[in-house]
Amino acid sequence: AGGKARRARDKDIERQIAMGNFDVIAGQTAVVYQPDTSSWNPHRNGVQEQAREVHVGGLSYNASSGETDMTLKPNKTQRRKHQINSLAFEAAERELELMEKKGNSMKTKAQTQAKYGW
Repeated sequence: AGGKARRARDKDIERQIAMGNFDVIAGQTAVVYQPDTSSWNPHRNGVQEQAREVHVGGLSYNASSGETDMTLKPNKTQRRKHQINSLAFEAAERELELMEKKGNSMKTKAQTQAKYGW
């Protein structure tokens, strides 16, 4: 019985609002003050993107100490010999580059609508 009464009350409130009588919800609404998010521009507003670096860990043999060391970037010899950690590093760099290109080419909904006149 409580559900029917609530639905009837909600429909009555909707009818009152549709007629322009906003006094029925005077004490029930909250006013939220915030900046307009559609005008946010990270470059104009001073938000700087951090330069992203790729870190792919790989083991390399250190001839002077006779031990294996963990390296995050491949050295010249590893790149020249196409060792697996250098290939993984290059793949991660390419993936990051493609993600950045995709992010730059994506348009907002408003830009697309303006282009096609929807």
